[in-house]
Amino acid sequence: MVKSRFNIYEKKFIISTGDANRLLNRVSDRFETDRKINDEGCYRIASIYFDTMGNDMVRHSIQKPKFNELVTLRSYVDGPYRDTVIWEIKKRYYGLVDIRTARMKLNEAAGYMESEILPEYMTEEDREVMRGIDLMRKQHDLKPELFVSFDRESFVGKEIPGMRLTFDFNLASRRYDIDFAHGNAGEELLDEDLCIMQIKSKDSIPEWMLQTLSDLRIYSAGFSKFGVEYLRRIKEYNYASIT
Repeated sequence: MVKSRFNIYEKKFIISTGDANRLLNRVSDRFETDRKINDEGCYRIASIYFDTMGNDMVRHSIQKPKFNELVTLRSYVDGPYRDTVIWEIKKRYYGLVDIRTARMKLNEAAGYMESEILPEYMTEEDREVMRGIDLMRKQHDLKPELFVSFDRESFVGKEIPGMRLTFDFNLASRRYDIDFAHGNAGEELLDEDLCIMQIKSKDSIPEWMLQTLSDLRIYSAGFSKFGVEYLRRIKEYNYASIT
């Protein structure tokens, strides 16, 4: 059974593909490849981020507050889970992240957003998660505001249960056609020689990983794809307004 709620420590980094390769060479003996990958050594993920018309959620997020929460809808584009979507509430308090998820069929997600009627097969645990999502959507008047897709290379720790190391690249984003049915097209979110790295662990990040990051001069970026897209958009708007 897939867990619907779990807590992790999480750090995010924007790094070059060269630094990603150097890091993997240093820690390869401590990780193994995630079984979800495809023949190309990765898997494709698409996410829909919910926000207010005034971008209140992402604007709060990039300020690196003590407490932050976001609602997303995620789809694994290829592989055995491609017909399933995952609703997620992510609550962050400093470095600790509380994640609650609920699953439903891809073709049921649009109907749920219109009617709030849940599939009969959903467990009570999943229904509790959806009640929390409904509450956030109503309190903040959240709507689907951003679509992001990317390829992910994923590795799991051999020595530390629950530890994961991921690299996201080929990121594309759009603020139109915010629906999985419209494919993965969008504007390039990062330069092709950059990727977003995430380190996730049930406990604090181990000392050997922190030392490796320090040796390679890799430092945390502190915000998500949601934040990267917003900051890029604001930068482009400010540039256009003065030219």
